Amino acid sequence: MREALRSSAQGPGFHPVPQYERTLDQELRQFWGITYEEFISHLVAAASPKEGDSVLDLATGTALLPRRVSESSDALSLVVGLDNDPAKLRTGRRLARDPVELICGSAMKLPFASGSFDVVVCGLGPHLMDMTQLLVEAERVLKPGGKLTMSDAGLTGFWSTFLARALLRALAVVSRWTYTGSKRTEEEERALLNLHTVEEWRVELTKQGFGAIEIRESFTRPWSPNALTIRAIARRKER
Repeated sequence: MREALRSSAQGPGFHPVPQYERTLDQELRQFWGITYEEFISHLVAAASPKEGDSVLDLATGTALLPRRVSESSDALSLVVGLDNDPAKLRTGRRLARDPVELICGSAMKLPFASGSFDVVVCGLGPHLMDMTQLLVEAERVLKPGGKLTMSDAGLTGFWSTFLARALLRALAVVSRWTYTGSKRTEEEERALLNLHTVEEWRVELTKQGFGAIEIRESFTRPWSPNALTIRAIARRKER
């Protein structure tokens, strides 16, 4: 598989923190009171890859999660980061080392054979994607018994009410008029309207062939949607 994935990883060395990671760090500090590094550590611990596992990180950005996963264990068979932004991946390739592989592609149509991975991870990306298609593709590329781990904003408590959803729509309108022309802002506008409740995630995960579903709230603050950490097992045998 490694040859087909076109490895571009380089050796370790000193590099400044990428602007993308600094931006996420600022946002996470503001909304959840944690750093981006702390968020990634939380997600790696939740995914808990074991010796010999192959790991796929969706919406990897500058590949901080694959880098931390590879640093946490020298016994993983493969760590792949996928993103649809070539610029972020170029930065990630300068920072990554073996066994990290970085691929430009869409999580909505993954360029991997069925049953390719033991672990699929996605942090801060699900709200930018179609829930159903994300889970269909994640289930497809996981081996039977493989683990899916995601962490993202979710609609819980006040944020799942009609009033809160109306507020999110108003924030999207304000954002559009205030930051016209920003690609990232346009994505986040759409994402504000694409958050899901715990029950919505549970229903869709079950529908798409996942079992042993665990969904936990963390980093709770009254003025922002909580973080949902989702763990589930791919249980389908037929692919």
